[in-house]
Amino acid sequence: MAPNRQSIPIVVYAGRNIKEYLTWGIAAVAAMVLYCPVCNTRLVGNGWRKRIAKSQSRGFDPNPDWIPVHELMCPTCQAMDRHPRHFRVLVSFLYPFKHFLQCVRLAVFDRALQQGQRPVAIEAATCVDRWLIQVWIHRALGILTTALPELAAEVLRFGGQVPVVSMDAVLWERWWALGLGLRKAMAAVDPELAAVAGSVLEWVTVLGARRRRWWALAP
Repeated sequence: MAPNRQSIPIVVYAGRNIKEYLTWGIAAVAAMVLYCPVCNTRLVGNGWRKRIAKSQSRGFDPNPDWIPVHELMCPTCQAMDRHPRHFRVLVSFLYPFKHFLQCVRLAVFDRALQQGQRPVAIEAATCVDRWLIQVWIHRALGILTTALPELAAEVLRFGGQVPVVSMDAVLWERWWALGLGLRKAMAAVDPELAAVAGSVLEWVTVLGARRRRWWALAP
């Protein structure tokens, strides 16, 4: 018997926040016809599970929100004992394998990288533990620096124009400008992307999901 493996996320747009997801997003997800990113077989439902969706650290909110997410399975990959074969539909205001809402992560990054606030001040404003803020920022600096040339290359690949940014712009501003430029270029090719609401951080989650074949495939 094959070992039990973690479900692979399939990122979809099903609401801007928890309220919208609970109001109409769950029904939208249930009605979606999704296909295996490996073999393009139609995925079949495998029940619903609870997924944590934090807006604050546990020290500030010991009872975070849990939302239902749809579990799916590929019958072809299952029959061939091939991985991945288990999938989990993840709404785009969350990040794969992370607990916090994207809007919270965005607020932390904006205060730290744009406004230059210290972790203790960001903790007071966002209710995210200062040690976690330091971890996020440390990791983000390397990721954002690496992403700049990659995003610029993607803008050109989709026929867009690399935005002109002031020489005095900080790393965060450059990343935002390229993210917006790439969104505009890709939306011209794939109109579905224009319907994905939310911040650049949320949208780049969608972009990353597509690159990792985590996006819901069309028939």
